[in-house]
Amino acid sequence: YQRRVHGGCGPWRPTRWNPNFRGKWSAPYVPNPDYKGPWKPRRIPNPHYHVDLEPWRFPEIPSLGLELWTMQPGILFDNFFITQNLTSALEFGRATWAAKYGAECEIEPLAADEVLGALDDPLAWTSQNLAIVSIVAVLFTAACTVTVWLKPLFVYARKTLSRRRK
Repeated sequence: YQRRVHGGCGPWRPTRWNPNFRGKWSAPYVPNPDYKGPWKPRRIPNPHYHVDLEPWRFPEIPSLGLELWTMQPGILFDNFFITQNLTSALEFGRATWAAKYGAECEIEPLAADEVLGALDDPLAWTSQNLAIVSIVAVLFTAACTVTVWLKPLFVYARKTLSRRRK
């Protein structure tokens, strides 16, 4: 009989010799008349399939996609201009970016002053926004207090349920 090696422990040997022992039992093979060979998925014709002989050639792409992850709100992108010519890029920048930059500078300093004021003097900012700060503080305190009060109830309920199950 053929000796098999299992798990690197050497050839298998019975603990006691038995002349009637013929090895590990396995089911006998019975011929299956319906057996068609190994399974293969059905192949059906695809009317939309075509062979691309030049896969490196792309059609003209009229759009640009960006994926930007930031923690600051209000970041806007516009006027993308892709070129290798520096003079045409500078002309495009003067025509589009410079025109909007003046209007944006008039609006933006107001929001920037608020943020910088909060960083420069947090106490003054807190006093100006006292309502929001107090609501947040009350909600935080209430959440902490409720969890402290409810913990003994949860422990008691767990103990009583475990006693009832026994």
